[in-house]
Amino acid sequence: MPLLDKFGRRDAGERGLLVAIAENLENVLNSKRGYGSPLPDFGIRSLTEYATRDLIAAAVMREVREAIERYEPRLELHDIALQPDAGPFRLSFVIKAAIRTRAQVLEVSFDTFFNNFAVARP
Repeated sequence: MPLLDKFGRRDAGERGLLVAIAENLENVLNSKRGYGSPLPDFGIRSLTEYATRDLIAAAVMREVREAIERYEPRLELHDIALQPDAGPFRLSFVIKAAIRTRAQVLEVSFDTFFNNFAVARP
């Protein structure tokens, strides 16, 4: 949960909740493990030991799943899938999750090559 939210800065309604979740995901998933946080498992670890795109993609999706399950309790994670149309030097994947307090399912898309992040309802 973002620090300012703990001090009462909250946007009202569904949009505010989505913004807060997106900001938290951005913070967790853009953090390198071991840097800038006293929590030893916060962020994504270095994946330099993997040599192929497929191994890197599998490791990234594992890391993302673990990070979301630990640090975004408002989401119930359903699936993480690699986008098949991504090029050989590009990782793009879709996370399907539901907000725990609501029945709606959200799709969160990440494109690491173009640095895109989007939240939509399927």
